[in-house]
Amino acid sequence: MALTVAIVDNNALLRDGIAALLFLPISGLRVVMASDCDDAAMTALQSTSFRVALIGISGANTPSSLSSEASDQTDAPKTHFELAMRLMHLADKPRVVLMNQTPEVYPKAMIQAGVSGFLSTHADLDELVKSLRLAGMGKSYISPSLSTAWAQEGLSDEQERFAELSARELAVMHYVLAEKRVPEIAELLSINPKTVATYRSRMMEKLGVRSDLGLFKLVQSTGLCS
Repeated sequence: MALTVAIVDNNALLRDGIAALLFLPISGLRVVMASDCDDAAMTALQSTSFRVALIGISGANTPSSLSSEASDQTDAPKTHFELAMRLMHLADKPRVVLMNQTPEVYPKAMIQAGVSGFLSTHADLDELVKSLRLAGMGKSYISPSLSTAWAQEGLSDEQERFAELSARELAVMHYVLAEKRVPEIAELLSINPKTVATYRSRMMEKLGVRSDLGLFKLVQSTGLCS
């Protein structure tokens, strides 16, 4: 049975080009969806059966947009990170591969949250197929060029703290940064509001902050959010 793939990217040329490549018999994959990263895509993903989601990431969709004014205008995912978090909580638990050109996307923390890997936009077809197949098997993959760049970049002690967060703590952190209220977070994660409060408390304690403002300043200072 062919591995089913959903592609989400706001760059139509890149998205459709990848879809065309994966339609080639040599890939052994089957694209079941290719769309923009918006609220319509989220609705479609919830009703589409697939194993791997390939999400394109760009500068306009990095965590720096978490506090944008647009956050109050629509329920659409504001960042690819938020889309990845929502995908993690769909019923069939798809594995997610993120395409990326820069290191400012929570590399360690997102893998901790369950993201299967990071694929460089410079990857060829063989590497693309390899990353998707590994993701479909529940294994991780990071393009060598990205791995090298992140190793050279290095992570500060503060950044290392984010890697200690559990998947749920990381998800709660993300939604707190996106100015979501506890009831909203509970609904998004399909858990009890009291459980959200517990995760929030543990997350704050691990990061050594006492307020949402302190959390935002910490994230800014580590370079995870500009």
